[in-house]
Amino acid sequence: MSNKQLALVLHQHESGYLSLLDRLEGRIDMRAESVGKKYAQPIRGACIAYVPGLRRGKPIAQAIEIVAMPFNVAKLDILFYHHILELVYEFLPLGALGTDVFYLVTLLYAVSDMVKTAHAKKLFLIRLFDLLGLHPHSEQFHGPEFHKIVARPIDTLLQEDIDLKMQEYIHAWLDDCIKTHPMIDLLKTVHFLDDVRT
Repeated sequence: MSNKQLALVLHQHESGYLSLLDRLEGRIDMRAESVGKKYAQPIRGACIAYVPGLRRGKPIAQAIEIVAMPFNVAKLDILFYHHILELVYEFLPLGALGTDVFYLVTLLYAVSDMVKTAHAKKLFLIRLFDLLGLHPHSEQFHGPEFHKIVARPIDTLLQEDIDLKMQEYIHAWLDDCIKTHPMIDLLKTVHFLDDVRT
């Protein structure tokens, strides 16, 4: 697999194109290599290894191999995982590097059992929003509580008990962020955050 690149499948298009988050190249779209008359289309959320190439001047993913599937995450909460993929797909522009986002999302394969509670999922979302450049406008959300959330290793953070004050802060941070970015309301999986918006 030394000549292959790793990527997450964010979205599959009927045209045969894959929207990928490549570990090194960032957010890219490319056609999946066709096998016979069918496209080799791994499912959304799969971590794949592939050989990048060109066909008629357009990028193509060749020799696609599935490295990991999000079975544990899907079993625990498939809506949450689809929400994460949708956020990355919508808010990370084509061509943007996203190595930190790649590692954060693939961490879900290893720590899925740590993201069982609503508060753990919200902590994970704050980390993702931060990496995607989505922040509340309110100054009150740029203080030490926020830095505590984004500075510590996520796997350590998810294992800690969250007191009521921090739970309220997390809820308020996401609420303000959602109000600041109304486009979030257009996402198909946003009802995952309905309790924040009510």
